[in-house]
Amino acid sequence: MRALAALLLLLFAAAGCTPTYGSTNRMGILYGGADNLDIVSSPERVQAFRLRPPPADEPVPHYNQWPVVGSPVRVSRDIASRFSNGLTRSSSFPRWEDPKTCEPRPGFMLRFTADDRHVDVVFCFECKILFTYRGSESIWYANFDGSTKSIASLFLQLFPNDPVLVRLAAQDDS
Repeated sequence: MRALAALLLLLFAAAGCTPTYGSTNRMGILYGGADNLDIVSSPERVQAFRLRPPPADEPVPHYNQWPVVGSPVRVSRDIASRFSNGLTRSSSFPRWEDPKTCEPRPGFMLRFTADDRHVDVVFCFECKILFTYRGSESIWYANFDGSTKSIASLFLQLFPNDPVLVRLAAQDDS
């Protein structure tokens, strides 16, 4: 029986049918596939947005459609590269999908653009959760506990006077 199981496993592996749960697959899930992951990994342009909650009587179904405070900020290549590197590494999400009791109220968004396509990554620093979108399509979410300070520090370079970011960038990542 063991020999049969080993043979079947070998055949499935040779056919490429074995499930993979590595970091690449995790990132593929988070961003909705290889095409979207490529956009975040190698964007032509990245913009940052400061978000505010919509009025209570005008609910907005997707966080990436929340009202924007001010104008978008064009992200320099250096900072965009640092965001891309961090947001496409599985190690940035040590608690991945652990359930949380926090009600998300995201305040920041990055829009990664390549070939006239974009992927939005929306951040709630209160809950330490990010949400991914492709247009109006909600893709997935991940907890970024342990990476809060580094993410906040990058955003602080874009929004230097934001009191939330100043406080977060000074805290320990715990």
